[in-house]
Parts: sequence; C-alpha cells; structure tokens
Amino acid sequence: MDHLMLIPCALAVTLAAVSCGRQDSPAAPVSARKAAVSFIVGESGTVKGTVAGEGNRVESLDLLVFRASDGMLDTHERVSGNASSVQASVSAGRLVNWYLVANAPEGSLSGFRKEAHFLSAPTLLEHSSENTLVLYAAGRAVFTEGNHSVDAFLVRYASKISVRKVTVDWPEAFLTDTPCVLKTVAVLNAAGSTPYSGIPEALPPGEGGVWFNRSTVDASLPAGVKEFLVWDTGKAIPSATPVSCGIELYAMPNPCTEDLWASDVPWSVRRTRIALELTAGGCSNWYSIDLPSMEGNTHYCLQEVVIKGPGMGNPDEELVRTPIEFQVSVLPWSDNAVSPEFPVNND
Repeated sequence: MDHLMLIPCALAVTLAAVSCGRQDSPAAPVSARKAAVSFIVGESGTVKGTVAGEGNRVESLDLLVFRASDGMLDTHERVSGNASSVQASVSAGRLVNWYLVANAPEGSLSGFRKEAHFLSAPTLLEHSSENTLVLYAAGRAVFTEGNHSVDAFLVRYASKISVRKVTVDWPEAFLTDTPCVLKTVAVLNAAGSTPYSGIPEALPPGEGGVWFNRSTVDASLPAGVKEFLVWDTGKAIPSATPVSCGIELYAMPNPCTEDLWASDVPWSVRRTRIALELTAGGCSNWYSIDLPSMEGNTHYCLQEVVIKGPGMGNPDEELVRTPIEFQVSVLPWSDNAVSPEFPVNND
C-alpha cells in the first residue's frame, strides 16, 4: 500500500498560467513507462457526514491524473454502477497530481486536458441529489513501474446548514386563535457552484457564478435545488417551549461576508444567510441570520434560535425591531460519519 500525502480540501496545487476556455490542445505524448494503479474509495468512516442519512451513496467515480511538470492530462478513467475503485495506467517515474471525483454527471469531466482548466471549472449544486452529493479526493505521488493501490478519502464540495431547535419567547404570538407556525426556513444568497479545486470563489453571475434565492425565496428554483435550499413543511409552535426542528439544508460554500441587503440593488455578491419565517396572529414575520465565510465539507449549525418579538416583512431585510438569540457553530462535517454505499448490481 502506498502511503501518499493527500492534498487537502482546498487543494494546494501551483498552477501554470493558461489561457481561458475549455477547448484544450491535445495532450503531449506521455511516458512509455507505465504503472498500474488502483484508486480505492475508503470504506471506514471516510465520507464525512451525510445528507439525511443517505448522501454517502457513490454511483460513479472519475479519476483525472495530471503531470505536475506541465499540468497536462496523463489519464482519465470513469467507472459507474457498483464499482468502488478505479484502475488506471499512469506514467511511471513522473510526479503526478491525481483527483477522484464521485457522482459527477457523465461526460462532464471528459474534456479537460490541462489541470488548471479542470481546477477552475465549476461543479454545480444541481449536479447533486438528496442521495448523492458530489465528492472528491486528491493527492500527489510518483509511481514506479508495477502495481500500486491508493486509498482515497472523499469529502464534500457542499456546505451543510442546520436549524435544530426554535423557541418563541414572545407571549403576544400565542394570544390569538391563529396558531403560531414556523412556516419556512431558507438559504438566501446561496452559491450554486464551486470550483473543482475545492477552493470557494464568490464570482458574480456575469462572470460564471451561479446564485439562488438572491435576496428572496425564489418560487421557480430548478428541480432538485429547492430541496437543498428551502424547507417549507411548516411546524406548529404551540408555546414558549423549545421545538425540535431537525432542518438540514445544503449550499455551495460562499466566502463572501459583504453586509448587503435586499434594499441594496442591483443585486451583487454578498454573504449567505439563513432566513426563518414565523406566522403569528396570521401575520408573516421574517428573521434573517448571517452566516460566516463558508467552506466546503463544513457544517453551520444553529443549535437554537430564540425569537423574542415581531420580525420583518421580507426575508433578506436587516432585523431592527426586535432581538433574537442564536449562535452559529462552525463544525467539521463529521457528525454521523458513515462508510460510502455502492449500488448493488442485480444483472
């Protein structure tokens, strides 16, 4: 077993200067000396965290290997179905950078010839589903001729945002016959893309950035994206006793911490927020909570939100009329760590 130094989530790869665009020139001839390498997805707590207990599913693996000397592609292999590893023929005696990406759409990684182009290309939130988030691992090695195996430890591109409990410490909310209800929880100013490098960027929409719920809760979110960004099941809050919610939402990481609001138009890149809608006495009240600079494979957890009075009329509006109490805990996405799951081939 080769013991390799893995490149961390924010991949520390020095990139050569390249021109823009994905239409790369053909790869230069590679070494005639080859090494046979198996890249194996680890199966003992190596996928950090889950999506509703199911996001550990691995349905495909793409392996890309680039030569460190010039950044050119050495090999690309893809497997799908019940495979938990990728076998590849890699140039021997050369320093190479390798990347293993799980659950990328078929064909989405087949056109890259240069490492820099791959690392700057975006993976999208809508590439994931409630069962399969896009995952990745990376490393650097020199392989000698012969057979080798490498353990790959997968992490998430996405960030997790959760609200565990809500308390309404606002007596007037319970004085009418209309029930008090937590109606909506949504991720605002949510990044919908992040580079395959795993280093978050906050690119404006006109420069390749993808953003959802821009200062509002968009009623026309793409299929599959709404489930990540909006919880609208509703939950009755009958008294001032804390109510367990267990709400888990997901977005791509957003490093921006610019304090702009819905009134700051036109829309520009700003920090991501979590917004809660409470209906009390038949009226809608919104409470917006700032999230810190976000990283991938990280959990932003609101253990308890305490609402002490009326909110605002819009989701992305600064709360000025009443206080709320909360604390955002920034945690490694390692609670409920599980082993990857692979589909069973019934053929």
